[in-house]
Amino acid sequence: MGPVGVTTSDYSQADDGRRDPVTTTALIIGGGATGLLASILLARNGIDSIVVERHEQRLGQPKAHAINPRSLEILKQAGIDTIALRGMGMSPNDGDMVRFATSLDGLEFGSLPYERQGDDTKAITPEPLFNISQPVFEQALTEAVETYKMCSLKKLAQFNATYPCEEEDGAQKRWDSSIFDKKSNKDFIIRSKYILICDGASSTSRAKFGIPFSIMPGHSAEVFHNVSIHFDADLRHFKSGTLWFFMRESQRGTMICYNRQDSWVYVVRRQPEDEPTSLFTEGYCRSMIDDAIGQIVPYNVLSITHWTTMPQVAEYYRSVAVPEAFILGDAAHAFPPTGGLGLNTGIADAHNLAWKMRAVEAGWSSPRILDSYDRERRPIAIANGHQSQINLRNLHELLARTFAPEATDDQLMNDVKIHRLLRSAIEKNRDHFDSINLQIGTFQVALPSTDSHLVFASSVLALRGSTVQEQPLVDKKTGCIFCWNGEAWKIGGKNVFGNDSKEVFSLLLSASCSPEPATSREISRALSDIAGPFAFVFYNALTSTIYYGRDRLGRRSLLIDTSSIRLQSLTLASAATRMSPSVSEVTTDVIHSVSLATGNFELDRVAWQPSSFLLNKSLASGLIVPGSPSPASREKLRIYLTDALQLRVRDIPDHSHCQISTGAAKVAVLFSGGLDCTLLARITHSLLPLDEAIDLINVAFENPRSMAARTGPPVSPYELCPDRVTGRSSYNELTQVCPERNWRFVAVNVPFLEAMSHRTTIVQLMYPHNTEMDFSIAMALYFAARGQVEEGSDFEEPSKSQATRDNYTARVLLSGLGADEIFAGYSRHAAAFARGGFSDLVNELELDFNRIGSRNLGRDDRMMSYWGKEVRYPYLDEDFVHFALDLPVWEKAGFRTGKPIPKQDEATKTADHSDDLEPAKMLLRLLMWDQGMKHAASERKRAIQFGAKTAKMSAGKGKTRGTDLLDFRP
Repeated sequence: MGPVGVTTSDYSQADDGRRDPVTTTALIIGGGATGLLASILLARNGIDSIVVERHEQRLGQPKAHAINPRSLEILKQAGIDTIALRGMGMSPNDGDMVRFATSLDGLEFGSLPYERQGDDTKAITPEPLFNISQPVFEQALTEAVETYKMCSLKKLAQFNATYPCEEEDGAQKRWDSSIFDKKSNKDFIIRSKYILICDGASSTSRAKFGIPFSIMPGHSAEVFHNVSIHFDADLRHFKSGTLWFFMRESQRGTMICYNRQDSWVYVVRRQPEDEPTSLFTEGYCRSMIDDAIGQIVPYNVLSITHWTTMPQVAEYYRSVAVPEAFILGDAAHAFPPTGGLGLNTGIADAHNLAWKMRAVEAGWSSPRILDSYDRERRPIAIANGHQSQINLRNLHELLARTFAPEATDDQLMNDVKIHRLLRSAIEKNRDHFDSINLQIGTFQVALPSTDSHLVFASSVLALRGSTVQEQPLVDKKTGCIFCWNGEAWKIGGKNVFGNDSKEVFSLLLSASCSPEPATSREISRALSDIAGPFAFVFYNALTSTIYYGRDRLGRRSLLIDTSSIRLQSLTLASAATRMSPSVSEVTTDVIHSVSLATGNFELDRVAWQPSSFLLNKSLASGLIVPGSPSPASREKLRIYLTDALQLRVRDIPDHSHCQISTGAAKVAVLFSGGLDCTLLARITHSLLPLDEAIDLINVAFENPRSMAARTGPPVSPYELCPDRVTGRSSYNELTQVCPERNWRFVAVNVPFLEAMSHRTTIVQLMYPHNTEMDFSIAMALYFAARGQVEEGSDFEEPSKSQATRDNYTARVLLSGLGADEIFAGYSRHAAAFARGGFSDLVNELELDFNRIGSRNLGRDDRMMSYWGKEVRYPYLDEDFVHFALDLPVWEKAGFRTGKPIPKQDEATKTADHSDDLEPAKMLLRLLMWDQGMKHAASERKRAIQFGAKTAKMSAGKGKTRGTDLLDFRP
């Protein structure tokens, strides 16, 4: 171990310039609550440490304010006097309520208890939650650190870099970290065996250890801009309350009480487009505070702080570059403050890692135990981040009722009906402020007779039903748990109305009651009855078995990480939590299960019931094949496609933000202007009310390589993209054929530098897909789904002025994928027919369709859902697929012996007669022709990466093939 009781002089540089390292077992970067507690816990486990903190005084205003029961239990283990600590905070009588009102002195609409802080929790924990400001808490920890000889705290010390120690130290590897002493303006070296990164969400050290900090799986990258105003009013003459939510048109903030006598913080969400930071002067902030209080009282504004938040998590909690470096606290995870989970999650991080380091140093465990820190703590951070997002969403829903157009200030004060609605909405937030079960232990399941546990976390994009269904779903009677990402359009052939999650869970619960060994078969039968895209994880507590899988066509993403399977651990997630060869997509050919009853992983595969889709492979032997598909097939196609679309575009609820205008579109089409997507747009028009807009999203990229090769006068790089040309052409035809519809052509222009700035995120999302072609396609879908119209992009509406950019709000995106595989739209299908007639064409179509589930739909789902959008595939509707596969091949495609096949590079020409249409996907072309859209019926097939110009964007990529593996470097 290193020396104990290191003094300030020990950090100085020698007069001759030589830097003798200060040695310690653990270097802790960051002297906040997590870093300080980690130092204390290590000391109590016999491990010395040095904490370096770059600031003299860390916090100018309070941040976190609640220490929950589990954290207090940990602090007690760390030797902290929790009774004395409580004396530094707010008494339960002062911080016992959450109030919803027009102002402190105004009308109160309702209130909720703020957590359980009294003796009623003693049956669960000896340490009920209490409120204390973060600076006061950190000062208490600082004083505790100073009592341990094995702890040393160095302030005004900035971490610079870490290098492998060049000196031999037996078998133990050491690391030399360069530290800049701001007081002496000199560098010094700390040599340590371990490094703990605890320097907060704005960590300057995280990236130096090569640890990416990304959006939490299942969440969007939406950034919330906030302003906190710290002031010192004495407000003891008002009602007690730790949180006040103000509900008026002119008041949209939250007031946090840290001490009723002299410490309050007023927090408002800032809209950066309309409210620059310069707006928030002291005078402006005072006017808001005065309005929130409702009386003129004396106070000083102590600080005004601007900050942002969005749910983020480190991709791994142990550095790859420096394996002895671990990340903890807000440096490892950041999420909204709704729920008070950030600080408390960091405290549990320190507790988890400290005893494992003790196990290694004492010799009673191998260093491999340190790998479990990531596996145990990262899922909990994601679960807590998800809960924080749920809390935030519920509060937004509550505030949305306040800011509804009909809720004027006068009505808020006097309308009894509005008061009743608000009280109902307030009640929905009760669990937000009563989360003791979450605080004491993250939502986990302990497995009987084993020391194993399961952790479940889900996020919800609500597009069905009148309310948002929170997940995971838990059956209290059986203990079964269900995570669902999908759309059950039909169950057993019957339409599902409203929220489908509960319907499917109920189905699985019924199947779970079957006696073994019939349970797996019954669960398979239940899932096989579902028509629609889905991925799921279902824990059958009655048999200690996990079932998981994706629908047979693979339309939703589900990945499995088996890196720790030997340690009886695995991870199932919608997106990869790390880029590792151990991560793969869950196969769609079966339903998967893992039995945990014995404490060992017993993997099994359960067959779908009944069998999969079957292609009509009959040939035209002895038959006279008509010159084109029959009128009867055209009519059936129209009916089946209309039915598929109706399920996907009708009755989409609006759980979106309150500021979205009533004219915003709920449905958008991924629109290249080609045959498949234009046909979807045309039939969607016949299903939606005329006052609903339909967005046509057309994405185009600046491709420097193409522009460099071009000669002639300057022209927009976006308007040169083939998909932009066909998109505008088909848009114009739609406006002519259906002029009464508000069609909005959303021309999304993506500059090259903007595209490349998102490269790392796209590569991570598409993983385990890893080819150049994957990246080209994924990038086009990523920006199409983003919903952000860049500078120079535009909305075009035939009957309205240019739409505002924030009007692109549709969360349901229609895709034409599947049409080529079913109706012979690829050039290889024409080649197959030319080579061997209908026989070879049928075989090629069978190959294409059978591999749909194992190809790219999971990747595409990750691209779309990252932005909170859901892609829907009408051509892959189960009933539609059964109809299409059952058609003889000559009823789908127009390939005929002796009939010429256009070459791939031939320009599209509008056919003069339906018989002159290109033979690929002939049945779809004829239906489009019947809809009055002759030019769109004539459009040629073009791959998205070439149509949007995402292929081979960089210089030097000319010889790159689509199958080449991607270079993962930024």
